[in-house]
Amino acid sequence: CLYLDFQEVSSEVKDIVNVTHYGDLLYKKQKLKSYHKTLYSNTSVSDFVHLYNADQLLGVTDFLRHNTDSFVILHHSSFAITQPKEFYLFIEKISYLDVSLSISDFDEQKPFLILNANYAIQALEKIHKNPESTDSFLENEIEVDEKFKLERFYKTIRTSVEFIEFLHTNFEARFFNSIQKDELFIT
Repeated sequence: CLYLDFQEVSSEVKDIVNVTHYGDLLYKKQKLKSYHKTLYSNTSVSDFVHLYNADQLLGVTDFLRHNTDSFVILHHSSFAITQPKEFYLFIEKISYLDVSLSISDFDEQKPFLILNANYAIQALEKIHKNPESTDSFLENEIEVDEKFKLERFYKTIRTSVEFIEFLHTNFEARFFNSIQKDELFIT
């Protein structure tokens, strides 16, 4: 798993929280990057690589050139896993497939892709040339064999509305006497 965390947080999210990268957001009492690393360690995914600088992509592409039988998960850090059990099941299901795939809502591809080493190398080289547009590149320019729809183990957190929805998954009622929430506020 390549956790792509070098693109800055959107201005909408930055207005709500003062962090530079999505991986530094706090979720369930830990940084999002640590939370995801823990989730992946409970699956068959062998390595979790946190990429916080686009220059690190060159080292990864060199590694993949020597390991051409690998499959790579490109996980943009604005894609937050909120339902671990469903995520574990998804990883188990896809481990039997030998195709490139993505998560999608309707026909829009989300920033979570699984590619063979050759496709991953091509994608990473393009991302390295223009790291600021990584999320749109992942969504629009990478062709995949299969698009998984209706998977509900995640939230994207790029806009203020998405981020506030994501915050609703961050709390459990047992931590508070009561929780009240509406579209904008959690009390």
